[in-house]
Amino acid sequence: MEPDRPSTSQASWRYPRFTPRAGDGARRLAAAVATPLALEEREWWDPAEEYLGEPGDPLESVVQDVVAAGPRQAWEMEQVVPLDGGNPDDGAILTAVQMHSAGQGREALELLHALIAADPRCLDAHGHLGNFAFAYSPGLGLEFFARGVAIGERSLPEGFDGVLPWGWIDNRPFMRCLHGYGLCLWRLRRHEEAVEVFETLIWLNPSDNVGARFMLEDVRAGVSWERHEEAIGQVRDGREALLERLGPVLDKPPELAPEQAREGFEPLFWLLECAREDGLPLTETGVLGRSVVREMLERFPYWWPSTRSDLPNRESDVRYAAILRELARAAGLLHKRKKKLLLTKRGRGLLEHPEECPRVLAPDLIGGDGFDREVAELAFAVLLKGEPSKDEMVDAVSGVVTQRWRTGDGDELPRYAVSGTVSRVLDPLHALGAMSGDQWEDEDVKPTLCGRTLMIATLRDQACGGPLP
Repeated sequence: MEPDRPSTSQASWRYPRFTPRAGDGARRLAAAVATPLALEEREWWDPAEEYLGEPGDPLESVVQDVVAAGPRQAWEMEQVVPLDGGNPDDGAILTAVQMHSAGQGREALELLHALIAADPRCLDAHGHLGNFAFAYSPGLGLEFFARGVAIGERSLPEGFDGVLPWGWIDNRPFMRCLHGYGLCLWRLRRHEEAVEVFETLIWLNPSDNVGARFMLEDVRAGVSWERHEEAIGQVRDGREALLERLGPVLDKPPELAPEQAREGFEPLFWLLECAREDGLPLTETGVLGRSVVREMLERFPYWWPSTRSDLPNRESDVRYAAILRELARAAGLLHKRKKKLLLTKRGRGLLEHPEECPRVLAPDLIGGDGFDREVAELAFAVLLKGEPSKDEMVDAVSGVVTQRWRTGDGDELPRYAVSGTVSRVLDPLHALGAMSGDQWEDEDVKPTLCGRTLMIATLRDQACGGPLP
């Protein structure tokens, strides 16, 4: 015989709503969902029939409360996975995870965003975006997890006091989003809110497959997330450890005034202004004409070693000229028509609002394969957290990438391979005038304010797969 459902007066817990505390993006997205995820009744959950710890071991206070509340109705939340026939075990989500593990982070993020575009109720996509962003910044991760939590909460009726057991697998995306949401709050030192999330996880899934009960004591005591991981022997890999230090920087990116941006990215804005009216002349091979290249070197002498007086006039001899042209084209600021480079509508918009430059350039600043992108991320991370020498920066990046990457023959990467890639990924910043110092000499270089702002925007883009809506 099934137990009677507890009446409202008997139940000691109700699901708390986290959406009102979430950001505007999460609330707007959830409000726009026309059809909430369905909830299906399953068998009753009875604490007397569940394994909640070894016999004789004391139960945590929240688990004691769960037991005292008695049997409750179990439910399973609908899981939506578009683009793969609804199969969560062999479809787009798994593909995105495998791509991310293989160094194709950007492609993985694009796939997850495509799932959300197809159906924003795909909670697993929000959760995995949160997981990937969490490695860079808890603030960015929180935004994605909050979206998944807010959409999931749309399915829970007011006064919900039921159970969402982990054993019913379609409940797992919502539980993962809630778990990630709690971890972000903890890492952001919002301990009281994190406690409520972890307690909610236990009430929803008393078997506690995500281990919330083992975190509660430290969270209640105000122990930092980092100290907790250290105490339990959790070791982050080199990449995660380096990127984690950037959380506060990425969560609150600096803003540039229009004139700061125009002056700080002077070569780009000069190029756009030159193309505003009649366009820039191109050669038969589609590169900048000689007169343009010579004028660029006269205006931006740091593009050429001061020890050499033989100024070239071909784009192929001035790599910063080629890099700047290609970056402007990739960002959609210039386009080729016949033998000219012409300003696009987007380019005109940037001339009117130069402060948008970091956001506009960020998606295209890092190119190449997964290795190049990872080296760029790590080099940016080192530069943003200090003023290292060139050797120190290369050593820091090399010490991390050699943990994950090998040569085609399986051998350890030589230092010169990393050093060459570091120089290459910093070239766009030099071309933009966003680095100070003489890169042609042995002097150390460091990013300007505009350079730092652009690197931060780029890392945020790498973490999120684009600007947060």
